[in-house]
Amino acid sequence: MSERSSYPVLKNAVILQIMQEVDIPLTEAELIEPHRCKERIREVFVKLLCLSWGISEKSLSSLPSRIASKQSALDHPDLYADALPEAKFFCLLSTLMRTCGYHDFGFRDLAAPQARRLKRQLSALINFLKYREDMGHLRSLALEEREEVFAVLDEVTENH
Repeated sequence: MSERSSYPVLKNAVILQIMQEVDIPLTEAELIEPHRCKERIREVFVKLLCLSWGISEKSLSSLPSRIASKQSALDHPDLYADALPEAKFFCLLSTLMRTCGYHDFGFRDLAAPQARRLKRQLSALINFLKYREDMGHLRSLALEEREEVFAVLDEVTENH
């Protein structure tokens, strides 16, 4: 990824403070040396993904019925028991990262996280969450207007 981005790269203290605010544990040591705690970094991404998409960790690890039925039809379905949910997680996370403006997310960011990249990734996610929070009132207004339009439409269609 180029050095230019559509979001500010936050300082470690700000990242840690915001992570604490959203109740996602992250220590400075984990932020500075993520390669030493890959599983914890994965947990942080899981929690951020669930927070961003509004889904539970359980639904993240479960497969849609159409995929589960195809998996059970395979010769050795147990071979895919861990791989398919992991692929789902990675695809959702990659999509989220692109939505946040971070277009260089790859499997290596989970397998061998680097401090500089992690800091940029968390900055992108935090910026996205803050933007969504700030724009929440506009969404509410739009939904209210939508309901009013539907009410008028229902009234007009009932009269004709």
